[in-house]
Amino acid sequence: MKTPIKKSGSVQWKFWLRGIGLAGLTTLFVFLLISASAGENVRECSALQISIDGKQDLFFIDPQAIRNELGSLDADTFLGRPIREINLSRIERALDQLPHVARTEAWIGTGGALCVNVEQRVPLLRVIHIKGVSYYLDIHGEKM
Repeated sequence: MKTPIKKSGSVQWKFWLRGIGLAGLTTLFVFLLISASAGENVRECSALQISIDGKQDLFFIDPQAIRNELGSLDADTFLGRPIREINLSRIERALDQLPHVARTEAWIGTGGALCVNVEQRVPLLRVIHIKGVSYYLDIHGEKM
């Protein structure tokens, strides 16, 4: 019959030290994760950055028109407000309602900047009514 091999004192010591070190690293990781999450909630909006997709050289909408629309949403007062109070989906829905906007994306960028990217609709043809009213139809047949 074989006798069980006993671990020496230094091997047990290394085992416990490794376990304590792993528990300490796990605790540190959880602490850093919680503090980063808490810091994100108190961070404030620092700037408003508007970009308009200009690949087609269309000029139906400009950054000032976007700022005016955001002003009606009180988005111009977002500067200095906590990021958690900014409703990005509400901003996207409101800007998507503009006649010359195909799609909007809003996000919080580095440094707490509110970034808004607007993609313009692409006109296909211009319709001029007999009464002098004119409008454009985009590539999907929707009125602009």
